[in-house]
Amino acid sequence: MAAIGPRIVIADTSVLVNFLRVDAMAMLGRLSKQIVITEHVEAEVAEHYEVQRGRLLAALKQNFVSQVALTSVGELAMFGRLAANGRLGAGECAAIACAVSGSHVLAIDDRRAIAEAQRIQVSLPIIRTEDLVVMLIREGVVSVTNADGIKAVWETEHRFRLAFKSFAELLQAHGPETALE
Repeated sequence: MAAIGPRIVIADTSVLVNFLRVDAMAMLGRLSKQIVITEHVEAEVAEHYEVQRGRLLAALKQNFVSQVALTSVGELAMFGRLAANGRLGAGECAAIACAVSGSHVLAIDDRRAIAEAQRIQVSLPIIRTEDLVVMLIREGVVSVTNADGIKAVWETEHRFRLAFKSFAELLQAHGPETALE
């Protein structure tokens, strides 16, 4: 798991949708890290996740997350190179380009996208959905019991499975101090 010193976390569609599905955007808004999405991620949510689209618009309006556009030549060039190979979606390409160009943390779950991001920048801090939940627990935003409840909903209602029984296992594995903080 990557240490995440920078304050900004660029979230890909996959991570964002996990929180949107359980209507947990207010929790993300309470993190000490700022969650940022690109306009491409917003477009993917709007196109593929009708219920979550409304939740995302509300989260943006309430500043639980913020949105940026790729504008620099470097971001746009990297986005173009990533998109050209056709292996990643627009949201993944944009999130990677934004995180790399801005020296931000990348929040992403897709293994292929993670491998591509690490190919571009080996030292890029990358976290997954479960890492964000651990951060929420460590910062006192959510309890382990509530986090486990969210995990159960992801598994039973949304086909998103995590390879552990309880977030208590992850907390224990990292000890009292964690690379997430």
